Amino acid sequence: MKNGLKCATMAAGMFVCASVAHAQTATYVQVNTNLGQDIVGDAANEPSIVVDPTNPNRMAIGWRQFATTASNFRQAGVAYTTNGGQTWTAGVLQPSVFRSDPVLRADANGNFYYASLKGDFSVDMFKSTNGGATWGPPVPAFGGDKEWIAIDTTNGPGRGNIYQNWNVQFSTVPNASFTRSTNGGASFEAPTTGPLPYTRSGQLAVGPNGTLYSGGSTLDSSTHVFAKSTNAQFVAQTPTFTGHLVDLGGTNAPGTSEVNPAGGLGQTNVQVAPNGNLYMLESVDPPGPDPLDVMFVRSTDDGNTWSAPIRVNNNPVGEPTYQWFGTMSVAPNGRIDAVWNNTILTSHNQLSELKYAYSLDDGLTWQGNIALTPAWNHSLGYPNQQKIGDYYDMVSDDTGASLAFAATFTGGQDVYYMRIAAVPEPAAAAGLMFTCAAVTRLRRRPLRRASDL
Repeated sequence: MKNGLKCATMAAGMFVCASVAHAQTATYVQVNTNLGQDIVGDAANEPSIVVDPTNPNRMAIGWRQFATTASNFRQAGVAYTTNGGQTWTAGVLQPSVFRSDPVLRADANGNFYYASLKGDFSVDMFKSTNGGATWGPPVPAFGGDKEWIAIDTTNGPGRGNIYQNWNVQFSTVPNASFTRSTNGGASFEAPTTGPLPYTRSGQLAVGPNGTLYSGGSTLDSSTHVFAKSTNAQFVAQTPTFTGHLVDLGGTNAPGTSEVNPAGGLGQTNVQVAPNGNLYMLESVDPPGPDPLDVMFVRSTDDGNTWSAPIRVNNNPVGEPTYQWFGTMSVAPNGRIDAVWNNTILTSHNQLSELKYAYSLDDGLTWQGNIALTPAWNHSLGYPNQQKIGDYYDMVSDDTGASLAFAATFTGGQDVYYMRIAAVPEPAAAAGLMFTCAAVTRLRRRPLRRASDL
């Protein structure tokens, strides 16, 4: 028994675990498989997940698929499910084509979009009208390293708009980091300046009134940036942004010899609550000896001012462990979900467990801090590029959350789907139940060449 968890292998790529302390059960179903069987010697990481808003049983996950750990070459892995994540059908978008940094999102009508970075830092957008079962041809979307997309699902003038922002340091168009599609992904506009100050390792989100929000690290990783555009939703106007620096309680941190050596340790999550509150969360390096914490800030005035940083993980302050790949999503009922990899001090930080916390009061306090998985060795199965990606991805609903994450339960890097179900009120935390299935995808620190993607 490790960390209060009893585990039994049920089949290839599948596990059942029961936590003695919390009476939890979990099943992991590996997504990056060949006809349901684990692919020996491959690596999969940096997953992104999309859920059909018209039918939540339909989902797709994209990831970086390495055929062998001996190479940096990777393809655009993708899998889809029609039964809520119980089973997945996996493949790649374009066999033998180098692709990286997948980001998947859906429009209000249930169409899926897959942004995929190529070796020259340009981005292609793929569209699926059948829940990820098939995908249309690639549409050039300009782009650059660490691209992220968001889609307007409101009933306002921007409904259906697709927005994309990326790291201007590795852009296909000098001094430009932003583009949009106003025709359902059929084409993308010439890139413009985008959010200022320029950001990296960030995300985009669309608010209830169609305002576009951006959050990310400054290019030198010293602090964080929040920006918004109120006119990106209007087709006839060129999007403009206003932005300012935000204190997230620490700096964006690169990987270390202990954790994700050639990658990053997380990206800036930005989310909008149904009541209009804005949230930012990231695994950051705080002042002092503690190497990494999951920190959270909120704004109740449309991003004009922000709260003092709130520490989400509850391990002892100053403990030399890493809370990495912090990931956040918000449910329609306002619940905030957060997960992260938590290293274990007694293993000299060579083992991680996936932990979960949630807030029912707009992020003022956090419940849970519960381990969802047994400990796993995050240094196993690195491809030639020494990392397990740069991020995870999660989508929340009123009854739980759907998570795509990477881990090494089979002895190599794989991607998993996890359903965090029946999220409890604080008094019922011991009864949390969840299920999961595997998928993988990578993320990183600043790039110098295409092989670092």
